[in-house]
Amino acid sequence: MLVNVHPWTMPGTTTTTTLPQADRYTDMGFDTQYQYHGANFWFTVRGTYIHESQKLDATFANCGSVNPTDTLNEARAYASLAYGDDNRIVLTAQHFNTWGSPDTGLYGGFASGFSPNSDGWIAEIAYIPFVSSQAPGWPWFNARVGVQYTWYNKFDGTIVGASANNTLFVYLWLAM
Repeated sequence: MLVNVHPWTMPGTTTTTTLPQADRYTDMGFDTQYQYHGANFWFTVRGTYIHESQKLDATFANCGSVNPTDTLNEARAYASLAYGDDNRIVLTAQHFNTWGSPDTGLYGGFASGFSPNSDGWIAEIAYIPFVSSQAPGWPWFNARVGVQYTWYNKFDGTIVGASANNTLFVYLWLAM
């Protein structure tokens, strides 16, 4: 992805004026997946990596960053096991890591005051009640119920207080 962005002149206000200079973002990514189908289960492994180059002509010129160029990277690795009748129970584990250039201008409001670096784990268990059964409205009606927990080893460039950002997410997903 290549994109030019004209930042607002007064971030956080209702102004509709943008700066004449533009910031340029270049994102490149890679992802992969392997899936194995057993007798009563599916095993899936996925990975993704994204690298972003930031040329901050507008932000740097207007004192919004201390660097004229920055980078941002993200890597994720997932493993998932779906098992049971119609593979109704899904267990997923994920490791994530985000890192980039230190910049007190861009990340001054972050926990560390200078870095986007974060990493941690996500665990999820989900139940899918209507995989291939003849439920009401099937196959147009689908549902998924789950619980997901995210815990941080590092958050916004620091390990201090990282666990205060851990989250529990309980959801009911419906699609028609």
